[in-house]
Amino acid sequence: MGARPTLGPFVDADSFLRHVDRKNRIRRGVVSHKVFKDKHETLSFTCQNAVLRTGKGLDQYQRDKAFESGDLPGLRRLTFYDLTVRLQPPLPPRSDPNPDDERYGHLYCCTNRPSDDQREKMAHLAEGNGIVRPFVPKGKRTDL
Repeated sequence: MGARPTLGPFVDADSFLRHVDRKNRIRRGVVSHKVFKDKHETLSFTCQNAVLRTGKGLDQYQRDKAFESGDLPGLRRLTFYDLTVRLQPPLPPRSDPNPDDERYGHLYCCTNRPSDDQREKMAHLAEGNGIVRPFVPKGKRTDL
């Protein structure tokens, strides 16, 4: 298999997906700041390439990222502009490839871990970007 292109430099319109791992992280369109909390020193995202900007590509990505429970992750989006201009102090994403994920690993990015204030702002910005894909419990999946 040939080498994958590297990511960056990013531009304002580039967008990044964040998984929502629980149904209660989004209620009535309000995104919880917990969507942007991580146990690690960094916060992970997946850069949306041309395929992940299509409905079909997003559907496949969501199915490919299903949790062991069978639930499908919700997907929220932040743009490079959100992370670098609207968020203060900025959290610019950087490429963080994962060689263990053959299909999407080259699209992995991360930022430094956000502060509580930054997480609150990120949740607000993600709300403004709309729902990319809702969290789907295994029992409500239609693709099984």
